[in-house]
Amino acid sequence: KITGSQSDVTAALVTEASKVTASSALVTISDAAFANTNSTIAASDLKNIGNATSGAVSVTNLVKVTGNQADMTAALVTEASKVTFAAANTLAEVSTAVTASQGQAIAATTNISAAFAGGVTDSVANLYDANNTAISTNFNAIKTEDSDVAVTIDDGAFSANTNNNTIAAARLSAIGNATTGTVTVSNAVKITGSQSDVTAALVTEA
Repeated sequence: KITGSQSDVTAALVTEASKVTASSALVTISDAAFANTNSTIAASDLKNIGNATSGAVSVTNLVKVTGNQADMTAALVTEASKVTFAAANTLAEVSTAVTASQGQAIAATTNISAAFAGGVTDSVANLYDANNTAISTNFNAIKTEDSDVAVTIDDGAFSANTNNNTIAAARLSAIGNATTGTVTVSNAVKITGSQSDVTAALVTEA
């Protein structure tokens, strides 16, 4: 069993000049809690440690993990490279945009409190569940963790000649009401609905 700070474990298992082969070792990462040090651990470093051993890798204290979506997913979700976190409310801040499904997978990680600094970028179909007339399960998981997450809706632009890409105003307002962050529609879509629904989607401040 190997124990130590993230930097020491990285030197032992990952860094080419100093690493040893310990392909099935159990690993405990013991960096001090974020509240005591204000230092962070890169998700890419945790991913690399996870990839270096088939044994379980655990982070002991309530640290703060930062990184882009790909590295965060590898460190928290992907079976072959993920690590586990022993302290409740361990912080994970994702610096780039996630889709609804990617964000949900990160938010669902045991003992993780996720923040999505890069926001969510996805289609209305993935943010809103038309069958239940409510925001989707995946988006609900994200906004539960990060109540002011920014959202970019990336449905394709409407073209009278080539498609009928329309978005119901009621769905837009439901997405907007789910977060106190900014909700942006990135393309020139066509919005349909009653006057009250369109007003709620485009005019009414939440």
